[in-house]
Amino acid sequence: MGISILDIMRLGRVHTAMVTAAVPAAGCLAAGGGWWAVLFVVLGSMIHHSWGFSMNEIVDLEVDRRNRELQHKPLVSGRMDIRSAIIISRIFHFMAGILFLISAYFFGGNIFTVMVFLALASIFGWTYNRWGKKVPMMDISIALWMFFLVLAGASAGSEGISFPIGVWAIAVIGFLHILFNNSVEGGLKDVANDRRSNTKTLAVVTGAKFEKGLLRPGGKILVWGTLLRMMLVLTAAVFSFLISEKEGWDEWIVILVSVWGIAVFAHSLIFLQKMVRISRKDLIGTFAKHEVLSFGLSLLVVMPLIGVAPTLLLFIVPFIWFALMNRVLFDSGLAPKV
Repeated sequence: MGISILDIMRLGRVHTAMVTAAVPAAGCLAAGGGWWAVLFVVLGSMIHHSWGFSMNEIVDLEVDRRNRELQHKPLVSGRMDIRSAIIISRIFHFMAGILFLISAYFFGGNIFTVMVFLALASIFGWTYNRWGKKVPMMDISIALWMFFLVLAGASAGSEGISFPIGVWAIAVIGFLHILFNNSVEGGLKDVANDRRSNTKTLAVVTGAKFEKGLLRPGGKILVWGTLLRMMLVLTAAVFSFLISEKEGWDEWIVILVSVWGIAVFAHSLIFLQKMVRISRKDLIGTFAKHEVLSFGLSLLVVMPLIGVAPTLLLFIVPFIWFALMNRVLFDSGLAPKV
C-alpha cells in the first residue's frame, strides 16, 4: 500500500507551515519585494519548514514511540517507513531551494545572498534536529534557522543586503519568538516524555516536571521564560518606534505595539508559574493562543513599512490555513495535535 498524501503532509507538519512562511514573506515585503517574489518566498518557506519538521520526525522517532499521545504520527504508527520519510524530506529541501532561486532570479533578488542565507538556515535547522534532544539550549539553533530564513526571504526581494530596519525587526523578533516557543513552550509540553527518554532539553535539565496534570516549570525556566518575554516586549517597542518615525506614522502605533506586547507578557504568566493544574491538551491550546498573540505582535511592528492591507493578509491567511489543515490532517480544532 502506498503512502498517502495526507501522511506526507503530516510528516512535514504542513498545518503550521503557512505561519512559518508568513515571517520570511514579511521580510521580503519589508525589503521591497513584489508580490510575485513574496509568493515564491511563501512557497519556498513552507517547503523548507516541511523539510525541517520531517527531519525532526525522523530523528525523534524513538522518543515519539514512547509517547502515547503521538501514536497517530505517520512514522510512529508504521503507515510510513523511515526510508521513505528520508527521501521525502530530501525532496522537500531540494524544492525549497529551487523556489527561493526562482524568486531571486526572476523577480529582482540577489541569488548569491539568498543561497548563503538559505544555506545558513539549513545548517542551523539540521544542527537543531541532530542535537536538540542531546544538548541543552540547542533551541538557539532553531531560532537562528528562522533568523536566516527571514534574511533569505528579504534577499529574494532585494538586490543587496542593506536591508531596511523592518527586515532586521522581523528577523530579531522571529528569533526571540522561536527561542521562547521551543525552549519554554516546547520543552514544557514534552518534559514528561523527554524525561522518560533521557533527553537533555532545557526543561529537563532545569528540573521542570509535568505529571498527572500538574505542571511545575521550576525556578530556572521561569526566569528564562520571563526574561525572553521581556526582551520581546522591549525589542518590539524599540523597533516600532524606529520604524514608525522613519515612515512618518504617529506615536499611537508605538503605544499599540507596547500594549500588545504587555498583553503577550501577561498571557505567558498563565503557564509561567511555580505550579499550574492543566491537561496537556489544554496546555497546547494555551500555547496556540500565545503563538497567535506573539505572531500578531511581530506583524504589527512592521505594519508602517509594509502597509495595513499586507499586514492583515499575512495575519489572516495563515490563521485560516492552520484551521483548515488542522481539521483535514488531524480532525482537530484550533488546538494542534502536533
